[in-house]
Amino acid sequence: MSFRLEYKYILYPNYIFEFFKKYKQIKKIFPDRYISSIYFDNKNLDCHNSSIEGLVPRKKIRIRTYNNINKYYFEKKINSEEGKFKTTKIITTNENKEFLNIGIFDSKLGICYPKISVSYNRSYYLYKKYRITIDKEITFKKYNSTKEVKLTKNILEIKNNLYSSEDVKKIFPWRHSRFSKYCEGIIDLNIK
Repeated sequence: MSFRLEYKYILYPNYIFEFFKKYKQIKKIFPDRYISSIYFDNKNLDCHNSSIEGLVPRKKIRIRTYNNINKYYFEKKINSEEGKFKTTKIITTNENKEFLNIGIFDSKLGICYPKISVSYNRSYYLYKKYRITIDKEITFKKYNSTKEVKLTKNILEIKNNLYSSEDVKKIFPWRHSRFSKYCEGIIDLNIK
């Protein structure tokens, strides 16, 4: 398990050009991917509430697919006192269906049910030693519903190891944001 830093920034569409103009040495390192995640939470929305309140430790539970391919990744994003990390496990189509139908049991949260799906297009870049992703066309949809919301902003994220936070702030001297797609979706869809 390796801990990492994640700095998130709101990037409105009209600022994308300015970003690439300022950081001319940025390199594309991977083809764009369409990402779709289904987030799970318990009946009290404890994952959402812990994230909004900034409590540590906290976690998010999701099943993710890439480019609409039927390969399912069961992930837990954990924010602990030591830092952030993610666990990933490939699951079968049957396991995916089972989780969607009856939920996922977590020892701290109890049974967690699918709440929302979040989908977006992600671009991957490298600037010096920093991995950068830009998420565009972000859409939230209530699980098993047609109710959806589209964001008008993009999310830029800078990821690096745990020991370079000062460098990040010098090279990217903007105000970063605590942004969670899951929490934004829950709020925008008015899920209670």
